[in-house]
Amino acid sequence: MQRSRTWNIGRFFLVLGLILGLAACGTPEPEVVEPTATSGTTAVPSPEATATTEAMDSPLPTATPLPATPAAGFGGARGFVASRPAAWEGQELTVFFAPFVGDENDEGVFILEPSIHPSKVISPEGTFELANIPTGRYVVVIGPDPENSVAISENDRPRIFDVLEGEILDLGAIDL
Repeated sequence: MQRSRTWNIGRFFLVLGLILGLAACGTPEPEVVEPTATSGTTAVPSPEATATTEAMDSPLPTATPLPATPAAGFGGARGFVASRPAAWEGQELTVFFAPFVGDENDEGVFILEPSIHPSKVISPEGTFELANIPTGRYVVVIGPDPENSVAISENDRPRIFDVLEGEILDLGAIDL
């Protein structure tokens, strides 16, 4: 009699666990993706509908969603750190957006103040997204901390990026 009672209690908890487990694993709510285009369109095509040879050859992870539409007066950015200095392997990296002040010939300065300028910790996979960067011109700086970081460069000069209202700046694959 004791064995039968124990077996029934065990079956009860097994069935209860299965029911609760199935309830917890129910169908997730669909993720709403806001449009990122500024052309007035309201729908964002699925990745399958817009797949191209270039997209398939891209080193960017395809599972990274675009950030939400930036608020009025703001833009966004995303990218992928494809390679990093060997000294930084295993360290958490941060991407910083340092405002650039200069002329139309890109002569000027940038100053990074990490406590007030846009920044984001880069994922372990190397991806990052920022949705609300004030519009303007920036130098993008990446590293384990502000003092030990490097600016994205082009022709041995820091590259200047324009963050535009309502747009997501795709920095693509970044080799440091």
